Amino acid sequence: MSGKKKSYIRFEKVHGLSGDFWVIINRSSGDVLGHIEWYPQWECFVFFSSRNAVWSSDCHDEVGAFLKEAKR
Repeated sequence: MSGKKKSYIRFEKVHGLSGDFWVIINRSSGDVLGHIEWYPQWECFVFFSSRNAVWSSDCHDEVGAFLKEAKR
């Protein structure tokens, strides 16, 4: 088995009125699973899950890695 796992999500950048954010989309269904946006109170990007979205630990890891790399 190869060392790289299959990704089930993708990040799509959206240009909003109050700044850019990323929508997290399920690669197979196209469903929106959540989004990442700037959270001024903490001065960093944070993740907001869509209601009733189901997440595996691999997907959580991928979102966490994305947050670590996100720049304003």
